[in-house]
Amino acid sequence: MSTLITIPPVERDTRIGSVFNMLFVVINSTEAACVYDEVIWDFSETHFFHPFFICGLSLYRKHSNRIIKIEGVKPYTRRYLDAINFNDPLSVNDPNEVEILLNRYLSKSYIPICKFNTSESTIDSVTSALQNIIQRQCEVPSHLISALSYLIGELVANIHDHSGSEHGYMFSQYSRKDKCINVCIADFGVSIYGSFAKSRILNDIELSNEGAVLNLALNHKSTKNLPNAENRGYGLPTTKNMLVKGMKGEFFILSGGAFHRHDRSGEATAVLPKRLSWDGTIILLRIPLLVAENFNYLKYAERL
Repeated sequence: MSTLITIPPVERDTRIGSVFNMLFVVINSTEAACVYDEVIWDFSETHFFHPFFICGLSLYRKHSNRIIKIEGVKPYTRRYLDAINFNDPLSVNDPNEVEILLNRYLSKSYIPICKFNTSESTIDSVTSALQNIIQRQCEVPSHLISALSYLIGELVANIHDHSGSEHGYMFSQYSRKDKCINVCIADFGVSIYGSFAKSRILNDIELSNEGAVLNLALNHKSTKNLPNAENRGYGLPTTKNMLVKGMKGEFFILSGGAFHRHDRSGEATAVLPKRLSWDGTIILLRIPLLVAENFNYLKYAERL
């Protein structure tokens, strides 16, 4: 027996909330299939992909215990999936080779889905190389270079500091039409809720709601019992305020059983239905490049 799941068309201008809903329609349908069934994802109705949707699909498939086959892929869709390493993330673990490995993408508008080791000995070199390639691909204005470096560096560092995951993942795609960079950063670690539960700094009542725990991390709460870390938390408040309030971009995080979005229309946190969750954390940054020249990232990084 086989279970056929149609991949919906989720194009690049789809709102993040809708992207999230359609991603979990696919994930929920896949999880609901009989464990003995062959699962087939049918791509025949797709044309273009929102970067968060296609990255989320790729990572879920890679991490799933199920064997998921792909059918109905048009030739140009196949070329795109191959180009972004949909089936097998590009390994960028060697600090001495990562720059050379990624230089082939200088003339592209994307960095493929990359898998990197989160050990302290490699993560700084890998992160620096990824930032440098994005900066050169997109011709990032000089007044935004430090902000871009901070946004990506802080979130990748969180994987090393908090997730307990041996690997992190990153994907970026530049939209020339919208003059923005879409960056997806993910891990399959313990999730923010799991990190707090492991630290034992919250009581059972505080741990009873994953959305409330996520909000703690988004409001300078840390899992480290250190005075300075208490103000810094996961670096998430500074990151999202810099991006949304300072740069007028968009921020989205899904961790365990809760998600949070923050854009110009406001911010909201929600808890997923119990049958749904993400094993770890996945974050989407929509970083605009048309930002006023008087923007100063230090205004938002002053807590550090």
